[in-house]
Amino acid sequence: MRTKIKSGFICLFSALTLIFSGMFTYAENVNRDLSGKLLRLHILANSDSEDDQELKLAVRDKIIAETAVLFKDAQNADDAARIAEENAALIQKIAEDEIISRGFDYPVSVNLESTRFPTKEYGKISLPRGEYRAVRVLIGDAKGKNWWCVMYPPLCFTNGVLDISDKSCEALRSAVGKEDYELITSDEPQIKIKFKIVELLNG
Repeated sequence: MRTKIKSGFICLFSALTLIFSGMFTYAENVNRDLSGKLLRLHILANSDSEDDQELKLAVRDKIIAETAVLFKDAQNADDAARIAEENAALIQKIAEDEIISRGFDYPVSVNLESTRFPTKEYGKISLPRGEYRAVRVLIGDAKGKNWWCVMYPPLCFTNGVLDISDKSCEALRSAVGKEDYELITSDEPQIKIKFKIVELLNG
């Protein structure tokens, strides 16, 4: 009897191990796919003061407006990352000029690096938390609340208005593929369960 119970526990443990191993592998693969196919913009304010937060948004708007032309011919996230790296000094100058024009003298640094992001919703699009490549713009002490968007494909917005066009959605679908696109946009229960698995295991 004890032998049968022991064998049952061993079988159950083995089955659960295989299930969780498969779930972890799935979550890692999704995060790797999304990270490799997206490029995000991450801006950190000097502090949480009202002036510094307003400045962060002004810098955001200026960077988005003046760098759009740089990325219009990017064919994939690797292209966009290369363009961002090659133009880091330009992005830094855009930010610095906006900061100076508003009467501040904070230093700015711009780097392309892998960064951990929380789950973020852009209208009907939800990106699970995990590691993503990002252009990081650090203003001053960079201790204030941060702001982020997707730089490639272009899902960034300005003036607090989120308006993701059909063209942007199609660019996103083309970039990440049908399966991942369904994962981050679908409201179907089965897809939502998959999303939660990715979200939890990447956390």
